[in-house]
Amino acid sequence: MNPADCRQTNAAERTTRPDCRAGERGGHIVRMFGVAVVLAVGNAGLWCCGSDGPGAEPSRDTRQPSRDAQDMLTRFLEELVRIAPGHAPFPESIVVRGRTLRPEQSFQIARYETTQELYELIMGTNPSRWRGPRNAVESMTAEQARQFCRRLTDRLRQAGLLDSRRQVRLPTAEEWEYACRAGSTNTYGLGRSGSPVAGHLNEYAWYEANAAGNDPAVGVLRPNAWGLYDMHGYVREFVEISAAESGGTAESGAPGNVAAMGGSWRDPEEELACDRQWILPPGARGDHLGFRCVVSKTASGRR
Repeated sequence: MNPADCRQTNAAERTTRPDCRAGERGGHIVRMFGVAVVLAVGNAGLWCCGSDGPGAEPSRDTRQPSRDAQDMLTRFLEELVRIAPGHAPFPESIVVRGRTLRPEQSFQIARYETTQELYELIMGTNPSRWRGPRNAVESMTAEQARQFCRRLTDRLRQAGLLDSRRQVRLPTAEEWEYACRAGSTNTYGLGRSGSPVAGHLNEYAWYEANAAGNDPAVGVLRPNAWGLYDMHGYVREFVEISAAESGGTAESGAPGNVAAMGGSWRDPEEELACDRQWILPPGARGDHLGFRCVVSKTASGRR
């Protein structure tokens, strides 16, 4: 990846970039790029399938491909992090420059951006340009990411791993920013509050300054304080926004409008800010766009 050599077509959010060299990091050959999703869950049951809590160490090497389809499904659940606003260590709300972030419900969010191996298992295809089973998936549209979430919900229910009151979906912009900040009101939600950005951001994010020559698996850099990886950089992540937030209108019952957050491998550091949003046109896709899942209660499950 060489961001300096990339061109963007604004209307369709498409990019082109030259072939990347294989990079070596920590004695392992790494290659680079992908996305992520968010699952939403409720009280009991599924909480036990995810992380024990924020900041818990992953139990598996993120670079190692899954063994089979069943392993991919259980791994997805194991790699969820529970976010429960109002219950320590999660603040009920985070106030940033007059804006209040207060998610409506507890949820579980994927520790990593959605991987190519899981996307291909559920969708039957891999649209990514930068291939690797544990790389973030990219180059799908927001509607395809939503379809993935619906199909993954069905697959998990059929396997007896998810009950009918819970679903996999994309995160809302508010949920995503709340999780990205991990309690911080700084520009970046890094693991050490108040640390200088220069040089330090390289430990947490793939972006313009360090992406060239790398094509890694998800989660090879450092996580934020709640154990979430690649919230800054790598790929911009789809999030749901309201019609009012997008400046448009939505038909009754239609899916919400979509934006992207987090910045990507080709963006400069200022574009990686926690609150940076790109409002996307229908059908936008590119090798810098991916997603992360959330598991939460369905509307009927909340009643």
